[in-house]
Amino acid sequence: MDYTRIKIPPINPITNTQSLISNLNEDFNPRRRPRRPLRRYPPLRKYSMLTDTSPQIEQLQLDLLRNAPSWKKADMWAQMVQTAKLLALRGVKARHPKASENEINRRLAGLLLGEELAEKVYGPLIVEENAHAA
Repeated sequence: MDYTRIKIPPINPITNTQSLISNLNEDFNPRRRPRRPLRRYPPLRKYSMLTDTSPQIEQLQLDLLRNAPSWKKADMWAQMVQTAKLLALRGVKARHPKASENEINRRLAGLLLGEELAEKVYGPLIVEENAHAA
């Protein structure tokens, strides 16, 4: 190929400098905090989080969690929340075996939201006497 025939556009230093400055101004935000360098992993812990797991397996689990995509972590979190609610519901049913469904749901709301907020949202706890009669 004959490189002598390639036309290179002339460089205008004023135009190029102005375009660079305008690009910089678009990205500049004085309220944005400066970015800190990201740490890939948190500092190593001196003590193990799990007492029944070997350190090698614990490290493998932590690596798998760190490398999991965000959607997978969110899904795992949602499953943990659902399991915690189910365990709380089972606990309420175990403590009040003869309670009606409405009472069980109201007691569960008291556990999850706190009694004060649950009373504001769902009203006072109404205990049905015939359900507790032995």
